[in-house]
Amino acid sequence: MNAPPTPDDEATWRRKLASAANNRAWTLSEQLERTPLEDQEMLDAAHASAHLWRTIGNDKNVALGHLLLGQVHALLGHASEAVTYANLAHDYFTGHDDSEAWEVAISHAVLANAAHCDGNAAQHAAHYAIAEQRIAALPDPQDQEILLATLRVVPKPPLTQPDNRPAAVPVQQGVVIFTKDKNRVSAFYRRTLDLTAFEEAASHDVLRGHGLEVVVHAIPPKIAADIHITQPPQVREDTPIKPTFVVASLEAVRAAAQETGGFLKPAKGAWHFRGATVLDGHDPEGNVVQFKQLDAPGDA
Repeated sequence: MNAPPTPDDEATWRRKLASAANNRAWTLSEQLERTPLEDQEMLDAAHASAHLWRTIGNDKNVALGHLLLGQVHALLGHASEAVTYANLAHDYFTGHDDSEAWEVAISHAVLANAAHCDGNAAQHAAHYAIAEQRIAALPDPQDQEILLATLRVVPKPPLTQPDNRPAAVPVQQGVVIFTKDKNRVSAFYRRTLDLTAFEEAASHDVLRGHGLEVVVHAIPPKIAADIHITQPPQVREDTPIKPTFVVASLEAVRAAAQETGGFLKPAKGAWHFRGATVLDGHDPEGNVVQFKQLDAPGDA
């Protein structure tokens, strides 16, 4: 009678199966054409890999699983799933200082594909351009070749917007936020306010959309070293300034805030003021932010 597998044996096999499923899904995703059976195999392999890595891997393994799922669902036309998984992966890789340059680059490529699938031309163009720039900057030609295989299946944005598309809303107002963890705070404002990364640098990110510009600027390291951010962060309620933003949905803000390390107060704490439902929250470093959802026409 064979001895039952040990926990180490099981973990080893799960790791082998996860890696095999991951490699198969990525290989299929890089094909310019697939049969319906290959589409189904790609989807099954991506979900199998993500599940197995979640059981035996670390947070980065989970994020890589989200990255693959975002790409696969985008290729299959599943906009909601593609955007969700692509954002989860992008937020992880841009929110951790130990992320590899290729991981950040490919997260932009997958987010561009998800945005295209979702019909978001502005984010499609912005993330595609950043992906191209970051892939070109990779020092290893082999890494460039691997990532270009992914970017090759992402539709390339048009050089100009079609005539029937409305022009982008010009920047009308903005705010600059100084932070200790630029990447994490940037992800919060990008997701809660539905903004596009117009510019990303080591010192700052420029986020734009809906007539708004948010600049998330890193505090100089010598000063940041003396700043301690607790988890959860201590809410900075003694500041004389509170940014206020109009949003389409407070519940969407709540979900985005939770995913990016921020917070929005429960709905029962909301109040009504001049045609809007209002709630306070805070970003990942405790800066208080107010969000307003305008009443629908005809609401009291």
